[in-house]
Amino acid sequence: MIKNTTINAHEVITAIRAGEFDSVLSLLSAAVQFRRKVDQANKIYSFRKGDKVKFNSGVNPKYLVGTTAVITKVNVKRVVVDLELPVGRFVGKGINCPVSILDKVS
Repeated sequence: MIKNTTINAHEVITAIRAGEFDSVLSLLSAAVQFRRKVDQANKIYSFRKGDKVKFNSGVNPKYLVGTTAVITKVNVKRVVVDLELPVGRFVGKGINCPVSILDKVS
């Protein structure tokens, strides 16, 4: 944790674009990738059976983006969902998918 420093994301991005971090770009990239993996690994813990979710832009086929579903089962790394309405070749029941393609609906 950085102490006695106010971190402003806009200033950091501006500094990166200006080349102020060129000597450590690979370290910054590795840190971002690591943080994304940790965040993704922890995402599974935010889902519960009965939660309403929607497919985000990471889903394939793309026509599922924005489609809503309900979680019926939470596994170790994936969840099983039932679509609220049939879409394309998906008739709605028991679709096993990674949490990375889902967003919780409030």
